[in-house]
Amino acid sequence: MRAETSEKADPASLSGLHDIVLPEPVAPWWPLAPGWYLLGGVTLLLAIWGLWLMRQRRLANRYRLEAVAALHALRRDPPDPGETAAAILVLLKRTALGAYPRIDVAGLNGAAWWRFLDLSGGKTRFTDGLGDFAEKLAYAQHGVEETSSRDLKRLYRAAEQWIRRHRPLDHSSLSAASADTAYQTEA
Repeated sequence: MRAETSEKADPASLSGLHDIVLPEPVAPWWPLAPGWYLLGGVTLLLAIWGLWLMRQRRLANRYRLEAVAALHALRRDPPDPGETAAAILVLLKRTALGAYPRIDVAGLNGAAWWRFLDLSGGKTRFTDGLGDFAEKLAYAQHGVEETSSRDLKRLYRAAEQWIRRHRPLDHSSLSAASADTAYQTEA
């Protein structure tokens, strides 16, 4: 018996050792610190806000997409050059009425209308003679001299670029463009 007790009491004995008990493995990312929840919430809110802004912008510019589609339909199946020019001018006016206040745009015609298109489009295409060409072509009687396809392409290109790129004008620019109309009607 003595041998058994000496064996138990001996700290160097291998029979008295126990296995090391390891704790359960801990996921390094769970549970999250409160800052991560805050960051996730802010990121989610920013993503929702960004999607809402994108939707609002898309809805605000839907008229542009419809106008470009109508212009492309005219280009695919063009009637005679006079009807094409008239349809393009009507499309430009409809697009402008959709984008700007009716009171500022509806009464514009002639040089004031071309100036408005150039001011809002950022380029001088219509006042450099393209507008007068389109007007003469659209409102001329039958038997108009032959129109080159190059001139019609210029009109298509100018109309499409104006539809895609026009920007809002301040009230003073609109009143300057419409002042020409008032001057023309008085004279």
